[in-house]
Amino acid sequence: IVLVWVFIVFVAISGITLLNMLIGVLCKVVQDTAREGAEQRKASELKDIFVRAFRAVDTSNDGYIQEQEWVGIQRNPEVRKALLRLGVENSEVDNRLEQLRAKVFWDRPARRPSL
Repeated sequence: IVLVWVFIVFVAISGITLLNMLIGVLCKVVQDTAREGAEQRKASELKDIFVRAFRAVDTSNDGYIQEQEWVGIQRNPEVRKALLRLGVENSEVDNRLEQLRAKVFWDRPARRPSL
């Protein structure tokens, strides 16, 4: 009769352990899904901000951003705030915008607008 009770305790502990593992896996999946959703929302928000900023600085209305118009992007406070919300440090915002400029204009050196 003692072995029956040992078996019942073993089955109960095994069941609780399996249930605990299942709950852990479900929590991990929910957490990963939430994280991916948040990242997608941030990326979508950044895209919307850049599209609005590009349209605002496109003075030639040709659908393309010229290097002279890029200065407006670099000075746009909404773009800067979006980069800060994405985790870019305040001291690195200018560097990141310069990297983006290099990608947009195919790594040509920046020409500063004449005053």
